Amino acid sequence: EITAMADSQPQVKRLFLEGEGTNSTILISPYCGDGKATINIIYYPGDIQDERSLMMNDGEIREYSDYSLEDTAIYLSNNFQHRNPNIILWKPARKVGSLSEFDDMLRAGYGTIHLKSVLNRIPLDEIDVNLPLILVGFSKG
Repeated sequence: EITAMADSQPQVKRLFLEGEGTNSTILISPYCGDGKATINIIYYPGDIQDERSLMMNDGEIREYSDYSLEDTAIYLSNNFQHRNPNIILWKPARKVGSLSEFDDMLRAGYGTIHLKSVLNRIPLDEIDVNLPLILVGFSKG
């Protein structure tokens, strides 16, 4: 079961950002504990993962809503709490059926350019994008 940290509930904000040649929707959960954030964790979700409200309205994936992006932000915050993390959940460029497609990250040599471009568009009052990064991806393998 996924639970929030005992002392605080992470808040998740949705941002639509224009990147280098493409746009991205991200959800951010700024660190909300004591002290300042020390890392940014960027998570690329699995195929059926989405925002909780969208998952609850889809009969095929409703039963997996405990793995929504919001719940994943809580899970990552709990598991990296010793590092004071900001959590960034990167939604796919598009979905085809239940499959997630991250076209903007797959072109050779383009993924890091797009990543940097989008990170630089996150408002500085939201999170410090200059912190070290941990990239986490979910794949059916």
